[in-house]
Amino acid sequence: MDGVVTSQKIVEGQYLEEGQLMFEIVDLYTMWFEFDVYESDLSDLKTGQRVQVTVPASDTPPFSSVVSFINPNLNPIRRSAEVRTEIRNPVVSIQGVRSRTYKREMYAEGLIQLEQANVLAIPRSAVLDDGRSSRVFVESAPGLYEKREVKIGFRGSERWEIRSGLVENEQVAINALALFDSQLKL
Repeated sequence: MDGVVTSQKIVEGQYLEEGQLMFEIVDLYTMWFEFDVYESDLSDLKTGQRVQVTVPASDTPPFSSVVSFINPNLNPIRRSAEVRTEIRNPVVSIQGVRSRTYKREMYAEGLIQLEQANVLAIPRSAVLDDGRSSRVFVESAPGLYEKREVKIGFRGSERWEIRSGLVENEQVAINALALFDSQLKL
């Protein structure tokens, strides 16, 4: 068998029983890139979707793979599900020594472009979210703002979907929200 010994379960001179595990050998030609997706984002994720994978510790450029498995079991603490994509791990030769490009347990980052219909979205900096409710400050008249509760949908890295509480073309404050909130409480 070709591969890398990842675990040795026996020592020299040890008595062996039939079927006893002696070694774990892993073929590193195909590796799994596993990442967590929050439960609120799972409805937008499907197997077969493209994932752009970057391995910061490697000199290789980002490459594309596809989602091959979405774990149906949620992690109850993190409120996320594990998602897997398979990546090829080519052999490279460095100073005459052949080895695989990626090592086991290397850190990688994945980016998935989701297809969504047109939605109302605002910069995430415009939302005060304390875990129980989400609020924005909407301009009611020039220089005057009112606090309004909103329902958040998809939470992107830069923009958040607003499912209710705002209508298109309303102006919202995107900076100094803590100052607005403290002034309102006074």
